[in-house]
Amino acid sequence: MKTQLHLKYSLVIAALCACTSSFGFGFQDILNWTGTGSNEAGVVIDFHDGTQYQSFAWGYRWDGTATGESMMDAIGAADPQLLMQIQSYSFGDALETLTFNGSAAGYGTHSQSGFNTGTPGFWDYYLGNGTSIPSWTESGVGFGGETLSNQDWNGWSWAANFNSTPPSDTVYAAPQSVPEPSSFLLPALGIGVGLLLLKKRRIVGSQV
Repeated sequence: MKTQLHLKYSLVIAALCACTSSFGFGFQDILNWTGTGSNEAGVVIDFHDGTQYQSFAWGYRWDGTATGESMMDAIGAADPQLLMQIQSYSFGDALETLTFNGSAAGYGTHSQSGFNTGTPGFWDYYLGNGTSIPSWTESGVGFGGETLSNQDWNGWSWAANFNSTPPSDTVYAAPQSVPEPSSFLLPALGIGVGLLLLKKRRIVGSQV
């Protein structure tokens, strides 16, 4: 009986450590990784939608040179739970829409969209570095111009009514997902996994 209780409490503690930054969420807690290589970076997306679960983290590994935008492209193409729309402007590309379908893991569905959709708000871009969730600094450049370094963090925080706030302290590890069989049809059609071009707007990902 004591052994069973000990195992039960151990599993609960392990789950809490893996899910939230209250225990120093870091790279070791990320469950959903994209790419391979000797460098690693983390992405936190905070929807600020007032729900119980609203901020999630993904990981990215690479060799050579990568930018904040190429990281988001790769993660969006690999994870069918995550859908994004990237709009091209004269000043560069901007992240317009982010949607995360975490219903299978009990996290619900979250979506925020701004800029030319008429929604009062936008996705603000933050930077940090370190083995765990950093103290965020608002980026002075777009994600296409942000070159990644090892142990970098990128933060996307929804700024409702254009009031910017950094990603919150409580972060949940986005669960790893298994792509639907239909997602494998795209390469056969010559389109490419999760990447569609529609005029100047790029849609990355396919919701499960």
